[in-house]
Amino acid sequence: MRSHFYGCRALCKPTAGRVAGTVGIILAVDYGRRRMGLAISDSLGIAGTGLPTLKPSGREDALRKITALASEKQVETILVGLPLNMDGTPGPMAVEAAEFAQALGDASGLSVVSWDERLTTESARKAMREMGSREKRGKKGQLDQMSAVMMLNDYLHLQAGRRDDPV
Repeated sequence: MRSHFYGCRALCKPTAGRVAGTVGIILAVDYGRRRMGLAISDSLGIAGTGLPTLKPSGREDALRKITALASEKQVETILVGLPLNMDGTPGPMAVEAAEFAQALGDASGLSVVSWDERLTTESARKAMREMGSREKRGKKGQLDQMSAVMMLNDYLHLQAGRRDDPV
């Protein structure tokens, strides 16, 4: 299993050069203790689409469900969001998400990329407001899903730029 981490020097070594897993289906996970937003890319790595929000009964349940989903959807890479502090340092939730990403890589045998997802939830909340949706009870799953889609699309956009750059 290969792991790549972006934007979190305290938790890992930065990856140099081109990123593995830029082509193929990518599953994004907006990590949370109670809910996990999910999104999946098309096989060309152009755009992400939301999947139903996962409400696991615990860490092992989450690992089992995400691993099964990745297998079913023929995922090549899993993207896990790291909710870093505004100054780029990892807080307790980022450390927990990084540990979950490592466990997910071990459980699935897939390449796992941890991605700096600062402000993704705020951006998703703003986008939902602009679309006329209000975050009410029962809508938090939609917010998590939108966060996963935005995180995945940011990652895909960066990867597309890298594919266009000459080596």
